[in-house]
Amino acid sequence: MRSLIAECRDPKEMVRLLRKRRIEKKRRTIRLKVVTFVFIVTSLMLIVTVYAKNIKPKPQITYKTVVVEQGDTLWDLAKEYYPDTEVRRAVNELKKINNLKDSIIYEGQSLKVPDIDNN
Repeated sequence: MRSLIAECRDPKEMVRLLRKRRIEKKRRTIRLKVVTFVFIVTSLMLIVTVYAKNIKPKPQITYKTVVVEQGDTLWDLAKEYYPDTEVRRAVNELKKINNLKDSIIYEGQSLKVPDIDNN
């Protein structure tokens, strides 16, 4: 403020300089807000792009229907149709797919199993 008073003795000139400084300060604030906004939006876009590239779609599993034959067990079907999975997990998956409450299956019953020939 003292430098402003030293610069001009005329009150009108002082008011003009004060307004000019106020306008400059508003412009700096607006520029800072715009730069901050652009930085945040750019950062979010970068994060979303990196995240989207790392998402791998789940493979689409197709199913086929098999008819239970005499002597078949859910355990045997699980070993056959889920060769790379621990058998207990495979049995649970078959129960889930076929809405079974327990592991009992009957001859002639139709069950959905993964179509390992097409997956």
